[in-house]
Amino acid sequence: MSKYLKILLFSLMAFMGCEDDKASESDPVNPFVGTWSLSSVAATIYTTPAQTVTFIADGETTYETLIFTESGTFSYQGAIDGDMVSGSGTWSSTDDILTYVENGQTTLWTYEMPNNDEWSCYVETPENDTSYGTRTEYSWVRAD
Repeated sequence: MSKYLKILLFSLMAFMGCEDDKASESDPVNPFVGTWSLSSVAATIYTTPAQTVTFIADGETTYETLIFTESGTFSYQGAIDGDMVSGSGTWSSTDDILTYVENGQTTLWTYEMPNNDEWSCYVETPENDTSYGTRTEYSWVRAD
């Protein structure tokens, strides 16, 4: 009898393990996951009056590809006004905050995602003794 109980218990545990896998397979994928192409970058310096410089992605001097994975990592590469940029790190998101951790530095971006194929985000830095306050805004479209 004990032998049959062990077999039944083992079978039940294996079955329950399979059910857990099926449940996790149906969990929704975060809408950020995928490959994104830069649409534009706008940098505002809070001088008096404020000054904004906008770079439109043209595929030559301004372009960037950003990849978010399901496992919470990201990587990017491209150029902003001809200056090469690249990097990687980890990411997470809540209702309206996208958190990047790159080279040990955490940056919180406020984002808006009107649909699953485009989003924008911005970060503001306050004025201090050596620099004006700024706002940097990126706009993205899905590449895949």
